[in-house]
Amino acid sequence: MSTTFHEVQRMHEDRPEDDSDTYINGGTDNNIILSMPCDTDTIKREPLWLVLESFQNIEMGIDKIHQERGALLSSTKSRDAYIQWLVQKTQNNNCHGYTVSKVSNLDELRQLLQTQAKRPMADNPSSNHSEDSHRTFTPTGLDEVKRFELFREIIDHEDDLLNQRVSWIILAQSFLMAAFISAASNVDNRSFLYITAAVGLATVIVTLPALIAAGQNIELQQRVYFLGLESDEQCQRLHGHDRDAVLKSPNELIQRTTKGHVFPNTAYRGRYGIPILKTVMALAFVQVAGWCGLLISLVMEW
Repeated sequence: MSTTFHEVQRMHEDRPEDDSDTYINGGTDNNIILSMPCDTDTIKREPLWLVLESFQNIEMGIDKIHQERGALLSSTKSRDAYIQWLVQKTQNNNCHGYTVSKVSNLDELRQLLQTQAKRPMADNPSSNHSEDSHRTFTPTGLDEVKRFELFREIIDHEDDLLNQRVSWIILAQSFLMAAFISAASNVDNRSFLYITAAVGLATVIVTLPALIAAGQNIELQQRVYFLGLESDEQCQRLHGHDRDAVLKSPNELIQRTTKGHVFPNTAYRGRYGIPILKTVMALAFVQVAGWCGLLISLVMEW
């Protein structure tokens, strides 16, 4: 099948409609716009007579293009409405993978269509993410950054509460210990020593559930965040470690020992594997053991 100049001109006058991926629009201003899945975002319009004149000079015709890309010049929908919608979507950066490509004549059109026909369309829009991930953020990468910021705000809030509660314990112990030392020098104030030790122990016991709750929430948010990442490679690229916190490989312990720290200096996980909750429990154990030992020594009159 061959398409003549008169057929193209008649198609332009009738301006039928089409569902195909590639459109030629005559338009009301005798301009041409080619729209197809491509990598450029340039919009260029050329007079229709230039395209029709170039069509007469094409030696091979466009039969091959018809076979590779479907019915190029036949259509069943309003091209004017489609092109107007497409340009608007392109300008709004929401064209679902379609852009408007620069074409000045049908020679360039044929070459562009043949190139697009040979290149398979990617099913996954983020298929090239791994190649450019170290240079630019893809939409998927931006979503991960936003997701990290959201979880970081939650963890920072719990971390502030945790630090405040730990500060309560330390501050209370300092005042109580100062009062205990002052009362210990006077034998008549021995009953005050029992009160001081009892208040210190009660302070730790009352604050401990709040500390455990904050530590558990921090660990839960961390676990949900890291398991929500797409892969260990992406987590390694963003945070320097895999998604899970277990020592799953022989080299993991060596890497955490040489590159990490034992106790977490913030709410974020320590690379050596000691979570913040265990750190809080260790602090509470030291405080409870200290005040219990003080009470026992008072009772036993050591």
